[in-house]
Amino acid sequence: ASDTGGYRHPPPNREVRLRRLEANAVMPPMEVGDSSSQTPWEFTPENGRDQAALDTHARYASLHLRLHPYTWTYAQQIATTGRPIQRPIGLAYPALAAHPADEYALGDSLVVAPVVAAGQTSRQVLLPPGEWLSWWDGSPQTGTITAPADIDTLPLYLARGAIIPMLRPTIETLSPVTTTS
Repeated sequence: ASDTGGYRHPPPNREVRLRRLEANAVMPPMEVGDSSSQTPWEFTPENGRDQAALDTHARYASLHLRLHPYTWTYAQQIATTGRPIQRPIGLAYPALAAHPADEYALGDSLVVAPVVAAGQTSRQVLLPPGEWLSWWDGSPQTGTITAPADIDTLPLYLARGAIIPMLRPTIETLSPVTTTS
C-alpha cells in the first residue's frame, strides 16, 4: 500500500489524489493522509478538494471497509500458504506469460487495474482466463479489454461465480462500540 495523498511533498492535485484513493481502497491497509495533514473534507483551491471529491472518497472508503472480510480471510492464510493478498498478474496467472506492471490480483477473485497516467478515461486490462464481471455494472468481460476509467472509477473485476464475503453497507467502522450511561 502507499499513502493515499503522498507523504513528503505538498498535497497532490485532485486527479492524482482520487486515483491513489481508488487504488488504495482495495488494498488491505488504507492510509489516508498527506504531508499537509489536511482532511478529505478540507476544501481549498490549492488542494482541489470539493464535495464531489469527498463523495468519491466516501464511496471508496466504504468499499475498503466492506471488503475487510475478504482481505482478512487472505491475511489469515498467509502464514500457511505464503501467498500475498496482492499478487502481480504474472505471479497469480503464470500461464498468461504477461506481467503488466500496473494491475494485480487481489486474492483469487478480484483483478484491480488502477489508472496511473494523467488524463486517462479508459485503460487496457488483461483479464485472466475465464469470465470476469465489472464490479460496477456486472457486465461480463474476457481477455484483454479497454476498461472505462473516468475520474471516479477504478477498473475492478470479479471472477464469475466467486463469492466475496463483505460487510453490509451500513457498517461504518470496525471500532468497538461503547455505551455511556
